[in-house]
Amino acid sequence: MPNIIKFSKYCIIFSIIITLVGIGAFVYHGMKTGDPVVMDIDFKGGNIIEVDIGQQFDNSEIADLVKKAADVDAVVQKLGAEQQKVSIKTSPLSTENANKILSALKEKYQLKEDITKLAEKNQKVEPVIGKEIWNKGLMAMLVSSVLILMYIAWRFRVMSGFSAGTTAVIALLHDAFIMFTVYSLLRIPVNSSFIAAVLTILGYSINDTIIIYDRIRENQNILKKMTTEELVNKSILQTLTRSINTVVAVLVCVVSLYVYGYIYGVQSIKEFTLPLIVGLVSGAYSSIFIASPIWVWWKNAANKAEVQKKKAAKPKMA
Repeated sequence: MPNIIKFSKYCIIFSIIITLVGIGAFVYHGMKTGDPVVMDIDFKGGNIIEVDIGQQFDNSEIADLVKKAADVDAVVQKLGAEQQKVSIKTSPLSTENANKILSALKEKYQLKEDITKLAEKNQKVEPVIGKEIWNKGLMAMLVSSVLILMYIAWRFRVMSGFSAGTTAVIALLHDAFIMFTVYSLLRIPVNSSFIAAVLTILGYSINDTIIIYDRIRENQNILKKMTTEELVNKSILQTLTRSINTVVAVLVCVVSLYVYGYIYGVQSIKEFTLPLIVGLVSGAYSSIFIASPIWVWWKNAANKAEVQKKKAAKPKMA
């Protein structure tokens, strides 16, 4: 029978290496650019211009047009059922530069609306609002983690509830950090879709962990002669097929959505599905190789401490 618990120490070393790489990326980019993670307009503020082009267009073509007109980089996204509307996100623009972009769009795509009317499509996102959204997103993740800890501690109190809840939350924080690391390394802008994806993964990953914990709890009453390591290893193997099948089925759907968004230039779908793909893989990995093995080590350490305490409490013979 494969020993998942014994193998998991290499997985934890791998996770530690990824963590160090992530911290290094945060520090490097923070010192170089001031932004450990690239923040999208949702958080750092800027301009959003939404215009009905009335015909098919290429995202890169409009991005080049914006660069030429106002010398700024833009995130271009197709909108609407017919994909003929465009959303252009840029860093903060002056009124003059915004009008230059609108004039360039009007000229290239022969838009019927005059500049005054088009100027109404230009919206400013204030940094203060973005900061508030970011803070609320982090608060939502923190509150979710605390509530999950309390729920797991109560539900699996026969497994020394607090340790079970803590190891489950460690796995969740691991998943969230992996997602941030990937975005930091690839310099992908973090936006509100990313925060929504992180919260989604927290829910998915804890469900995977609960399945394994449930089997551990059941086996505790059946396989009483097994050591903690053997018991948990058997429980993981019993649920392994289910865990793999579940994540593969979900990944097929999410990857299909990402491919659709990539082919048709639907930026909102890509922004939501990319962190989901990373989180799904990390969530399945952490539930199997992080949460349960750490609980085993915690349990063994607690048992060892209890034995030492009892030995110390025994009266010495004269």
